[in-house]
Amino acid sequence: MPSRHVHKTAASAAPPALFVRATALGTGGIATFVLDGWGLASKLQPILISRKPLRLAEHGALQFARVTDSSGQVIDEVVVAVLESHYTVTGMEQIELSCHGGMGSAAAVEQALTKAGFQRGTHADLAARAHENHKLSLVAMEAQLRLGRAVTPRQAELLLGYLDFQARWEKLGFGAAMGMRQRDGAWRAVTLDAARAALSGWPVARAVLSAHHAVLAGPVNAGKSTLANLLARSDKHIVSDTPGTTRDRLDTRLAILGLDVTISDTAGLSGDERKTGGAGSRNGEIEREGQRRARTALESASLRIVVLDGSKAPVDRDVELIAACKKLGPSLLVLNKSDLGLDESAEGLEFLAGVKPVSLSARNGLGLEKLEEAIERALLRSGGTPAAEVSGRTRGGRSAAAPITQRQADMLLEIQSCIENCWEDTMTIRAIMKLVGSRNQPEQLARVLSEL
Repeated sequence: MPSRHVHKTAASAAPPALFVRATALGTGGIATFVLDGWGLASKLQPILISRKPLRLAEHGALQFARVTDSSGQVIDEVVVAVLESHYTVTGMEQIELSCHGGMGSAAAVEQALTKAGFQRGTHADLAARAHENHKLSLVAMEAQLRLGRAVTPRQAELLLGYLDFQARWEKLGFGAAMGMRQRDGAWRAVTLDAARAALSGWPVARAVLSAHHAVLAGPVNAGKSTLANLLARSDKHIVSDTPGTTRDRLDTRLAILGLDVTISDTAGLSGDERKTGGAGSRNGEIEREGQRRARTALESASLRIVVLDGSKAPVDRDVELIAACKKLGPSLLVLNKSDLGLDESAEGLEFLAGVKPVSLSARNGLGLEKLEEAIERALLRSGGTPAAEVSGRTRGGRSAAAPITQRQADMLLEIQSCIENCWEDTMTIRAIMKLVGSRNQPEQLARVLSEL
């Protein structure tokens, strides 16, 4: 039998009953909703027909029921499971309700729940309740709410490291409290070193969790579309020997060594004097618009990848493009068509580019691994991390020392400042408590939710 709970007598003091969709939006086999709050069985009673009243249901037992509208007409058949409060992640009563996954069925059930007095909520609302009821630390919340949006295994592995991060700082906080009580100041140096080490890993963690935009730029027939297909392991981009085949920007989202990267294949950049269809022609207008969009993409990109035909000697506009991209931000130089042999003067562009060119053949794939590693180094280094630290990464990118949010990084800076400036030891301990957030921290909770 389910446990009986003592509820708050003042209705205004009780948190609202929520319904949160646990499955993805759209058509599917089932759609599952999590109902959270107090007195859920009573709230559902007007719209639910079941053989056994939900208030008598055993914890976790599945029960068949029917959902009705305000007139009593059945709108869907559902399966419900009642979860007792001391077993749930929020510390409140929960009911899992699964209906048919058609968009119409799910929408009808949502409407019925709303009319029954439930408010639409989010996973962040459930996490906030869990923290307020001392069931979820802030560090765990930050990781869990981002884990559902992770698009690469490397991002997921980094986020799953939050248990190590939390345990480390709980231990440091305990050591600080005991050291202060015993008048032993050795904990200060240990905590300061830990804060500095964690902050040194923050740029890489931030880059791993970020979405990046890289643009392929270069003259016509340099092999940009072929290279885009090679990176994507597909034939999405049209490849042709005819100049100007790519007229518009074509975006492809990829995972490059665990990084979330959108690659933009753009129109070939040439001198303004080239007109394919004559002055004022429709083809000429389209091509000029394509080149304008290519230049706009270069300005907003995280990384510019200049692709040249390495089998030919570079011309003035190639040199100008490299210089322009370098001025805009992080850039790489790719000398394509290495299978045809590289021109000696093309290899000499390293000085102008500021990085060693990557030689590859987009046609047969030779050199792809080196290019992907160069892209990874450039994107991680864009966060301000020295190249030596970037090259020492693991494929998973997991580090127990690294923060995963700006809030965590700011709290680590506060801990560092407390110790370096010889502030009261209690201030350091409070900063560690705010960082981990095992106890209810309303101000820090608001910061966590604002950064989502």
